[in-house]
Amino acid sequence: MIMRITQGGIYVMVQKYGLEGLLVVEKGKTQCNPEKEKASVDGREYKVFDRVQVMIRAQMVEFRRSVVLVYHP
Repeated sequence: MIMRITQGGIYVMVQKYGLEGLLVVEKGKTQCNPEKEKASVDGREYKVFDRVQVMIRAQMVEFRRSVVLVYHP
């Protein structure tokens, strides 16, 4: 679920796991308009509280585990 849209990107929450974070999308494919609370990814329009499908990836960064949320059309 999309929680917030900013100039920096789209913040999402995965309710099933209680995860929240910035959605990673390939560069140049996202256009965000925080004033209207809308975003466009690959030509699809999204707004706050819309559901979007994400892929959850775990990675190690400097001996710390972190979770990355990747846009999955």
